[in-house]
Amino acid sequence: MMIRNLSAALRPLALVAVAAMLGACASAPTQYYTLAASDPAGVQGTARYGVNIHDVTIPDVVDKPQLMIRSSTDSSAVVPLNGSRWAGSLQDEIQKTLSANLVSRLGAINIQGITGSEQKLPVWLIQTTFHRFDMILNKAAVIDATWRISPVRMGVQSSRVCQTRIQVQADSGVDALVHSQSQALALLSDVIAGAIDGHTQVRTTDGAQIQSLGCHSG
Repeated sequence: MMIRNLSAALRPLALVAVAAMLGACASAPTQYYTLAASDPAGVQGTARYGVNIHDVTIPDVVDKPQLMIRSSTDSSAVVPLNGSRWAGSLQDEIQKTLSANLVSRLGAINIQGITGSEQKLPVWLIQTTFHRFDMILNKAAVIDATWRISPVRMGVQSSRVCQTRIQVQADSGVDALVHSQSQALALLSDVIAGAIDGHTQVRTTDGAQIQSLGCHSG
């Protein structure tokens, strides 16, 4: 009888402990991340043409609300960080970041979705397919993208299709990893801008590797 009474007395205390543990888990805030566009000294002057990032494709495995993380460069396993999420869809984050970067570098205007401007202004249409958009915790951010630039009302300019792979080292933690992924997109923006205007240089970034995997016109 004494043991039963003691168990009955402890049961509410155990429930309180479990509730406290669940409350602590529930109170852990979700972190939201964005791929902020880099903003070097912008090109000044009147825009001579527009840019339209009109198609971005990303791998299904990373097209999630959560940040999808690999443990090593050659790991096939991708796991979600449920407490770390993108502020918007990852596809939109990439599209907005590339657009802002290219507008800054080229002194152009972003005419995505503005059909009236497309009828009057020379335009570069840009399509980007990401074969890799890897975030390797405490190590590196890696992107592998095929991109196409197509001129509209640009005279003798021709289309070009290229593939570029970029890796940027990352310090420890999720914040540093997202920053490195943003830097990788900034470097890709440099490469695309250079293909459009012929003189934009890829900025020097510590711990970054850039590979051109092929380019052709048409």
